[in-house]
Amino acid sequence: MKFIILFLFLTSTALAQQFPDRHSTDLSDSWTSCTATENPNKVREDSHWIMYDFGNEYKLQGTTVWNVNAYEQTDIGTQELVIDYSNDGEEWTELAYHTMSEAPASSFYEGEEGPNFNGINARYVIITSLTNFGHATCYGLSEVRFQATIATSSTDIEEQKLIDNNIEVSPNPFDNETMITLTDLRLGTYNYSVVDITGKQFLNGSIDVSSEKVSLPLNMGNFTAGAYIFRLQYDTLTISKQLQLIK
Repeated sequence: MKFIILFLFLTSTALAQQFPDRHSTDLSDSWTSCTATENPNKVREDSHWIMYDFGNEYKLQGTTVWNVNAYEQTDIGTQELVIDYSNDGEEWTELAYHTMSEAPASSFYEGEEGPNFNGINARYVIITSLTNFGHATCYGLSEVRFQATIATSSTDIEEQKLIDNNIEVSPNPFDNETMITLTDLRLGTYNYSVVDITGKQFLNGSIDVSSEKVSLPLNMGNFTAGAYIFRLQYDTLTISKQLQLIK
């Protein structure tokens, strides 16, 4: 079975590391929350959380999680977390509570095994940080990777093929501008958007696919460096590709 690894970096610098399983010791390469806000899962109330929108429904398997690895700031890292998942972003199901180890503040840090979804289908995942390692106000994580396959049925074979073969992003990672190349798609007008890993939209438009190969330049020079998702939509079909903007 072919697995897709959803690399959900929380910021950008780690994308260019020499050793992809290691994580930097810079706090700017982490997600941090210092003010509790309303959780999309109402059961969690105001809390420290991050929500991932994968753009499509995926069959999720194992995870790898990196805690905050910054020098003298590992106390911000999450000690206990809870994971919830959803297919519509409205109704949530609890997956598991999980206890993290404190990061070593080392450039050799390679994260740790996180909860396993064991084949659950989901489009949205919330990670809520419940406790940290002693910091007075802030909570955080550095990176999460999900092992997944696109959730396919007998009517989804074309979508699987498109995701695997028919969209190319080059260069990726990139600085300021990249090119999206669409090959052998159904003819028609496609809507596209660029969102961050929480689903917040930064760019949208449409492209007319009238030939076997169509190119779309994306200029993201005004964007903050980080991980983004390019989404292409036609009727009920949604295709996603990760973008890695570095500066």
